[in-house]
Amino acid sequence: MLSLFLCIIFFVVVLGYFIYPPPYRRFSYPSGKTFAFSIIDDTDIATVENIRPVYEYLENLGLRTTKTVWMLPTNDPGESPNRGQSLRDPAYREFIMRLREKGFEIASHGARGGSSKRGEILAAMEEFKNTLGHYPNVHVNHHKNAENMYWGKDKFAVPLFRWIYGCLAGREVYYGHVEGSDYYWGDFVRQNVKYIPNFSFPEINVLKLNPSIPYHLREKEYVNYWYHSCNGGTLEAFNVLLSKGNLDKLE
Repeated sequence: MLSLFLCIIFFVVVLGYFIYPPPYRRFSYPSGKTFAFSIIDDTDIATVENIRPVYEYLENLGLRTTKTVWMLPTNDPGESPNRGQSLRDPAYREFIMRLREKGFEIASHGARGGSSKRGEILAAMEEFKNTLGHYPNVHVNHHKNAENMYWGKDKFAVPLFRWIYGCLAGREVYYGHVEGSDYYWGDFVRQNVKYIPNFSFPEINVLKLNPSIPYHLREKEYVNYWYHSCNGGTLEAFNVLLSKGNLDKLE
């Protein structure tokens, strides 16, 4: 009964947000363009074989999007989202370097598929820099990695929402922002990473959801800027999200 009650409260609050959304924020785009569109991937299960056709297609369309990477091989292959190649694989590293040369942005999905402690994370970020010439401008939290920044219930700024999520999700705890933890690396994020995505929605226009993105939250001091994303995490969701009608609506 408690879970049902909490779900109802959460649903009512979210429904109210969509019924009375914040006002639009207008932008001026270069060269007379009317809207902006891009894609960022999670590198889960990614190999050269299964992603090369996707990025060749994007390149042929003239799109230059964002590709996340891992620097280290997984230490927990039992979880399927943790599987995939990393920059330690020569063929994958070469593929990623070619993408960067063609204008694709390369971002971080954490040190690896699977939790990593502070020393491993910082070493992995140095490997990212040595390979690509800079630290990642964008970091995307991965799955259940213990070092995720403000993940799980800590994604929420509103205490009521944190409490509701904690009751519904159980004992998921993340430590990337918890100073003194073995998984803490918030100081590195604040100094070197500019953006981290927070919530994902089945909506093509993220400015409709939150006109203030990218935004900073004082109580989440280690993240410089948050932004929202559109949910294309499954084949079905991706195709619905990028339907002609949806893109026409965005324009």
